[in-house]
Amino acid sequence: LVHSIHIPPRMVSIPGGTFQMGDVEKVGVASWNPVRPVTIKSFAMGKYEVTFEEYDRFAIATGLRLPEDQGWGRGRRPVMNVSWEDAKAYSAWISGQTGTLYRLPTEAEWEYAARSGAKQDVWAGTSQEAEFGTYAIFFKNSENRTAEVGTKQHNDFGLHDLSGNVFEWVEDCVHGTYKGAPNDSTPWLDANEGICTHHMMRGGSWDSTPEYLRASFRNRNGAATRNNYIGFRLAQDIP
Repeated sequence: LVHSIHIPPRMVSIPGGTFQMGDVEKVGVASWNPVRPVTIKSFAMGKYEVTFEEYDRFAIATGLRLPEDQGWGRGRRPVMNVSWEDAKAYSAWISGQTGTLYRLPTEAEWEYAARSGAKQDVWAGTSQEAEFGTYAIFFKNSENRTAEVGTKQHNDFGLHDLSGNVFEWVEDCVHGTYKGAPNDSTPWLDANEGICTHHMMRGGSWDSTPEYLRASFRNRNGAATRNNYIGFRLAQDIP
């Protein structure tokens, strides 16, 4: 690896629009309710999850730990064993390297992107569980490990692996329900009793069942937590 060379993120422009966020399918999970309309302004999102190849350059350049790959391989597999704090540090570093601001997506942006906006897909790419394996790396087809990014079909916005492969950190702090949540693209931080020692993560992972891969599914973890089923992808404001 050449320390000074970063890999510019591949970003996809996501058109703005309004969608229904949360338990649209009436699964009955309290933390996915109340369902509300949310209006998202145009933004850009990483076509893929951030890979080991990208993240390792950052870790070497800054003298940080190289995340463990469990012996599965590095390269184009999604980076994992990275905390929310690590993801924030990478976002700041790649912004400095490129002179372009990158950040984590907000929870609303993430769900909007996964649902293909107003199309309201149940999973990223489809609403048919039978079509699942076409779009997702999950417990049935993963062989108990991550896969290289982009090996599955992208959704209507051109984004890969939003369902499965690794969970993805988002900016927002933890709230028990959507009561009082913003109805736009902004991150929901400490307002309304947000718990900012913990952050939300989305999308399910390589060992998840379809239930955990829904676009509406919310999970959370401590900001310093690292494990082999959490990674992240980048987002960017469009001026």
